[in-house]
Order: sequence, then C-alpha cells, then structure tokens
Amino acid sequence: EYFAELQYDESFVCRAFNTKYKIEQKLDSLSLPLKFLNDLMYTDCEGCGQKEGVIVSSSAVYEAYIAWCDKNQIHGKIVRMAVLAKIFEDVKIAKPTKQYFCGVRAMAYVLDKDAVREGFRAHLKTPDFDFVPDGHI
Repeated sequence: EYFAELQYDESFVCRAFNTKYKIEQKLDSLSLPLKFLNDLMYTDCEGCGQKEGVIVSSSAVYEAYIAWCDKNQIHGKIVRMAVLAKIFEDVKIAKPTKQYFCGVRAMAYVLDKDAVREGFRAHLKTPDFDFVPDGHI
C-alpha cells in the first residue's frame, strides 16, 4: 500500500532499473547513426537496395542513412561514412570489409539481425531490447 500511494517524480523513474520509460529514454538518447541502425534493422534493411542475405554494401547503407536523415529532416548532423562505421562498432558491427557482393568485390557490412540486437542490448545495458519502429527521434 505504501508504494501505491507514493508520489513519484521524474528523477526517481530515471533511476529505476528497467522500466518502459527508461528504455524510451535510452532510445531517445542514441546517436543519429544508431537510431538509423535501429530503424534499418526493424525494417530488415528495406532501405538498402543492394543486399545479399546479411551482407549489405557499405555504400548502400550510407545512401540509406542519407535518405533516412532527409526523411526525418535532419540536416547538418550527417556524419561521414568512416564515422558511421566507427559508431556502428559500439553495437558490435565490424567495419566494412571487402567481400564478394552481387558478383563483384566491394566493401560490405555483415548485418546479422540477431547479432546487432545483442550488440544493442550490450550497448544499452537492456537485456530485453528489441528493434522498434521510428518515432524515437
């Protein structure tokens, strides 16, 4: 009964272990490239025209990132392709490597959805993280 009548303020909720509000806060505070990656993984790399299974061309990922920024009206905060790769390392995505892709050897990411989800869980320290649709920008 004590907890039912206790007045909660925002700072108390922020210090909670893992609540829906805390997870929303973590998603809102992600960097733009990680927000983009969350949206990309939610749609199964739908915006990346060139893909072969879990292998996605690095240039296609970057073009999808630019299109995502335009769609969400984010200007002036767009990072370069090399910085994008560095930020992706935060969620355990290796830098793009040369791989045979669509019959040619090109730089490509390996975007396995389960591995990326585990990387997000480790980065956010949220064991029940799952990809969510856009709207957390």
